[in-house]
Amino acid sequence: MDQLSKLNFPGLISAEVKDVLDEREWLDVFPALDNVDRFNLLIRLNNEGPLFHNELMERIGLKPGILSHHLNKLMAVSLVNNEYVTPTTTERHYSKYFITEKGREILTILLKK
Repeated sequence: MDQLSKLNFPGLISAEVKDVLDEREWLDVFPALDNVDRFNLLIRLNNEGPLFHNELMERIGLKPGILSHHLNKLMAVSLVNNEYVTPTTTERHYSKYFITEKGREILTILLKK
């Protein structure tokens, strides 16, 4: 019996999940998804496309530090990524966040259940 099947997440561990993540990756990703705010961030980025930090704060209703914490957790396991954008109207750089293909695949599987 493999390690993943021993974990007993009813209805969640399927061949479909195992096709996206190996055992080690799943054990790293699962804690990043155990928070409703992070899960909502994934859904928002999936549905609305890339968003700036301030746009996410307004839509999700989180304070800047808390939002950054959640985004960092999601980026650490490659579910979300960011790119730096320099607007033409200012000198300041901004981060635009987007869901990765891995994040989209996992979200699709989890929302099927």
